[in-house]
Amino acid sequence: MFPPFLAVLLAKGAPIGLMVYAFACFANFAAGLTNYGTTPSPMFFAQNYVPLKKWWQVGAVVSVANLLIWGTVGFGWWKLIGIW
Repeated sequence: MFPPFLAVLLAKGAPIGLMVYAFACFANFAAGLTNYGTTPSPMFFAQNYVPLKKWWQVGAVVSVANLLIWGTVGFGWWKLIGIW
């Protein structure tokens, strides 16, 4: 799905470097949300270390925090070092 999204954003005038880096980084955020998103997650889940509801709650909070941090500090840093 990257090429269609990039095409739309480029047509709207978004900086290409920023969009490519952002998509590459944001693609990893989904892994922390679910009980099957990373390699060790199913092992922890299978042993019932964390209940499913709690897993999704914590995953949602961490995902929102990641988006907020990357959307402010991350983009600001990329602007400072000249990526866009």
